[in-house]
Amino acid sequence: MKYNKISEKSEKYIFTVIITFSIIILLVLFILNYIINLYFDPKICFFIYSLVLLDIIITMILVLVLPRIIYKNFGYCIDDSKIESISGVIFLNRKIVLFKNVYKIIIRKKIIGRIFGISSLALVTSAGEVKVYFLDEKGLESLYNKIIYKIEGEACEKK
Repeated sequence: MKYNKISEKSEKYIFTVIITFSIIILLVLFILNYIINLYFDPKICFFIYSLVLLDIIITMILVLVLPRIIYKNFGYCIDDSKIESISGVIFLNRKIVLFKNVYKIIIRKKIIGRIFGISSLALVTSAGEVKVYFLDEKGLESLYNKIIYKIEGEACEKK
């Protein structure tokens, strides 16, 4: 089966999310460092500086590696009766849902995702959710329309 790839914008989105979280961590560490300098022993600041260095190193590694891995490993495949989603960074998860079992479709757009035009689609069944991540606006609309067409087609066949 040939999987449809996620949006090319997803690499920039993931990069931005990693940098944002890293900046938040750095701000917390610098505030903590300031408080320690004011009220406690300044020798403890060495520990904070090593945490800052560790945060910078981890962020650089994640920025260089994670977006490519996610773009390579995430995707989806749709056929006449089912949709298959593959995702994961270290361990790959492959989930399959039959259209006849879907009773709700959820579209999720997060704050940074709205800036980049990235969203995810979740198909809800009685057994849980199957998510398709990192879709751009055009891909989301296309996938949504295909799913609705397949679900309505099966509903008409039952009658």
